[in-house]
Amino acid sequence: MLTKYLKMKILFIIMFLSITCLSQRVISIEQQTEFRANQNFPSTVREVRDLNNSLDKFLGSWVGEYKNYRYELTVTVEDYYNSYTSITTDNLNIKFVIRNSSGAVLLTSDVSNKSSDMVWIGINERGEHEFSMKDSCSGGITAMMEPSYLNGGEVINVENPDRLGFYFYTGRVGGLEYEPATTGPCDGMSKYFPILGKANQLFTVKRP
Repeated sequence: MLTKYLKMKILFIIMFLSITCLSQRVISIEQQTEFRANQNFPSTVREVRDLNNSLDKFLGSWVGEYKNYRYELTVTVEDYYNSYTSITTDNLNIKFVIRNSSGAVLLTSDVSNKSSDMVWIGINERGEHEFSMKDSCSGGITAMMEPSYLNGGEVINVENPDRLGFYFYTGRVGGLEYEPATTGPCDGMSKYFPILGKANQLFTVKRP
């Protein structure tokens, strides 16, 4: 017959193992970045969550201007399920509206075969947030969001940023790749965003 001490010890071991398994099943976004950088991502992980609320500072509305275009961005957090890895992630998602100087809508992120939301891929080792975007002209655009950047010698507050910096380039990111949807004149996202190699500059947005 098991003694009371031995029963308590077995119960403690079971509870410890359960907590350990749960902790490896659900990890934070920061842990995901660290695991990927060290190439030791646990096979038991099924959820990546914003446990530290580090994405909250990006949520809401942002506006910006480039050339004669006005940009309206809406940032939310959405569940993203990757059927290849069977992992569900708290993902930043960015919808946008682009207007001309008269206020007429030129392009939005929900135009079929032309554009898409900015779909979050993750955070790289430099702390930049990577997004993948569909584009009818180039096939795909990578968007890099940098919440901390130098602006005329001023360092933006990364904990509560009032501005965000983006730079864009064409190509594949995070395993996502899009085929160009047209062979005629392009009216996709690469027409309206400053693509690196064509316009080497940071694209910035601020709170309205």
